[in-house]
Amino acid sequence: MVGNVWEWCWDWYGEAYYARCRDVRNPTGPEKGEYRVLRGGSWYSDGPERCRCGCRFRDVPGNWFNGGGFRCVRASSS
Repeated sequence: MVGNVWEWCWDWYGEAYYARCRDVRNPTGPEKGEYRVLRGGSWYSDGPERCRCGCRFRDVPGNWFNGGGFRCVRASSS
């Protein structure tokens, strides 16, 4: 999945949030914000360092572009 399209996430983006939460597993971002998180890079990214799971980017909700997409995920009940 990494490198196919930037993955839209439900998380809000915080400029310094991830630096403050280095020890947090699967950080979810601040409680509110202006931008949503995009992660993972796309076929249109600038180099291999952007095509990794930990790579984060931001955009306003509702925006679209050729290198963006999403996955539908459901939590397991067990």
